[in-house]
Amino acid sequence: MRDAGTEAINFGIESGSQEVLDYYNKRLTVSQIKKAVNLSKEMGFIVTATFIIGAPIETNNHINQTIKLATS
Repeated sequence: MRDAGTEAINFGIESGSQEVLDYYNKRLTVSQIKKAVNLSKEMGFIVTATFIIGAPIETNNHINQTIKLATS
């Protein structure tokens, strides 16, 4: 992608809570998200992400996990 001129990647992460990711059927783990974002940054891409707050099952703890991931 770098060779093709891609400069930025936006990840649709949705949540920092594994329980909420499972609810959205994202089929990935928080650990995989961190690995993908870190690798992208190491490769020199500008990295952005989107998150969703307000899932029907979401608690304050879930929201805090998402905020913690988003600011890490």
